[in-house]
Amino acid sequence: MSVAEKKRAVITVRNIRGIEYFEAHLPVSGVVLFRGENDCGKTRMVDAVRRLTGDRTAPFACSNLAAVGSISGLGATVTIRKRATENGHVTVATLEDSMSIGTLIDPGIKDPAKADAVRIKACVRLSGAEADVSPYYELVGGKEAFDKVVSPESMATDCPVEMSARIHRVFLTARNSCQDTAGRAKQHEAACREAIGETDLTAAHDAEILQAELETAMEEGRAMNAQRDVAARAVKRADKSRLQLVEVEANYRGLTVEGAEEAVAAAKETLDEAAQRQANAFDAVDEAQRQLDAVTDVAKDAGHFYDQAIDHRDQAVQHDNLLAGCREAIDTAGDVESPSEEAMAEASRQLLAAKAANDKGVLVRQALEKDDARKRHIEDAKQARESAEVWANAADGTDDVLSRLVDSDTLTVRHGRLVTTHPTRGEVPFHERSEGTRCRLAILEAIRRLRKEDDGQMGVIPLPQKNWEGINPANQRQLLDCAHEHGVVIVSAEATDGPLRAEVFGEEAPLFDAETEKQFAALEAKAAEAEAAN
Repeated sequence: MSVAEKKRAVITVRNIRGIEYFEAHLPVSGVVLFRGENDCGKTRMVDAVRRLTGDRTAPFACSNLAAVGSISGLGATVTIRKRATENGHVTVATLEDSMSIGTLIDPGIKDPAKADAVRIKACVRLSGAEADVSPYYELVGGKEAFDKVVSPESMATDCPVEMSARIHRVFLTARNSCQDTAGRAKQHEAACREAIGETDLTAAHDAEILQAELETAMEEGRAMNAQRDVAARAVKRADKSRLQLVEVEANYRGLTVEGAEEAVAAAKETLDEAAQRQANAFDAVDEAQRQLDAVTDVAKDAGHFYDQAIDHRDQAVQHDNLLAGCREAIDTAGDVESPSEEAMAEASRQLLAAKAANDKGVLVRQALEKDDARKRHIEDAKQARESAEVWANAADGTDDVLSRLVDSDTLTVRHGRLVTTHPTRGEVPFHERSEGTRCRLAILEAIRRLRKEDDGQMGVIPLPQKNWEGINPANQRQLLDCAHEHGVVIVSAEATDGPLRAEVFGEEAPLFDAETEKQFAALEAKAAEAEAAN
């Protein structure tokens, strides 16, 4: 904007809600206040500046009796009928959403957290940032990991702050889920550790080896018991045979085997002789009839004696066999060795030890399975805690993304709150700063953003009346100095007596400096000459 244009920085309002005509001149820099009594149009004039500087949210309507109203100045004109139309191009540096400054200072919400959420939105609007999900990918290691937990539906918003809040909630949910998983894994690990108790996990526990040892001990026990039973039965038979031997020897009255054999041999010889004699007698039947009969009787007797001798021999053989059997049973009982009590006790001890080892092996194997599960739960808990930390850091990282969107040298987002840096107290929540400090910081933010866009133009910053009136005179003076320092005009309102008027705050501050007046006079002269020539 040229010097002449700066001189003509005039805002004109016609037929706008009770204001038939009003003209406000803006200085090169400083603070311009619309003053007057209540309901004289001060707020409407501030809204007019907002509308001219690009804020389409500023409310406007024509006066009741007027068909057309208009706002002009700063290179633009807004015509108000049933709908507003705009012409021209604003020739000063402005903010697209000037009401964000007032919101940043005091959003009118008592809850500090909710108020800061509104302030952060105001800062993001001032920065002009758009909703973009890509900066959040790096917080969790890339887009693939991000898409696993954040659904596209939750990203369906064009508000960067709302998007950040949604992502923050999703990250916290993921963190809480991982923390819950870690907690459950820790509980499972404790249960496994309790189940293991004092079990010696290094004890023998191989099922096949322990079962083989148990079967061997059982087999040895069975063999030992069988040997003991055999020996007991042999001793019992021997005892019985001894009694039977004594009884047989005492009661037997028959021949001996040798005597019986001799009797048999003698009877056989007699029988043979009788048969011979019988044969001879048959040859001399007539003469030997008598002898035949006699020999027949002898033969009968001899046969009787032979049979009796055979019986005696059988009795003798049976007797000798019985005696031999008794002696054999006695001798056999002497050869069978019964296990000693020590051997039987040792076999029993080994069997019990094998059974105990097998039972202990079962417990050890169960404990080892629990120990493996315990180790897995420890690892699961560790991974869950690490994941929870990643998601917690990612949730905190959303503040960094928001801070970049806020794009401020003095304002930062921490844990969803807007903070500033105090020279002695370090980081301090923005809402804890005085209203004057908040106002000054908000104006500085607006100025920085104006100069970031265009450092050569005149800057106009509308400030809501309640914010101007809410600060003490010292802070108002600071804002004036700040406006002069950075070459901007702060436009606000102040309730006073009298009609609506526009006044430069601080009477010691001239509307134009001497150099500017000279330049403007020269331009005016040239313009007059050109007009006369035409």
